[in-house]
Amino acid sequence: MSQLSPSEKRGLLILLGIILIGFVIQWLQPYVVKNDLYDYTVQDSIFKAISADTSLNLAAGYQVEKTSILSEKSKFKKVPKKALGPHSIHINSANQTELEKLPRIGPATAKNILEYRAINGRFKSIDELVKVKRIGPKTLETIKPFLTLE
Repeated sequence: MSQLSPSEKRGLLILLGIILIGFVIQWLQPYVVKNDLYDYTVQDSIFKAISADTSLNLAAGYQVEKTSILSEKSKFKKVPKKALGPHSIHINSANQTELEKLPRIGPATAKNILEYRAINGRFKSIDELVKVKRIGPKTLETIKPFLTLE
């Protein structure tokens, strides 16, 4: 084995000293995890409160309980739509609240139906609802049993 020069010895001693200090610090300092470091409950409750105001949640039948925006207790609950009988909604005379009782029809879609009816006149067939924005074949099949033209 070759002899180490004084500068090499000094470098090794510094390196060993740094490693030793690191081990001592790890041994003396307990491992602590801050639990509140990633606490997003305030942001989550604000998001839920703001999201409750969108027509998407209202159309799906969701309501938010009345609580403070910064409260953690802001929860959504499903509000069931009232049961409809077959052919209970007259499509040519129904108002917005009656149209919103239909499954998969929210305030925006009900408004679109009323606007279409105002522009184009009375519906000649129930299948004509497909021409209304936000109503496709699946939605039409869902609401068709509850609608009548007369």
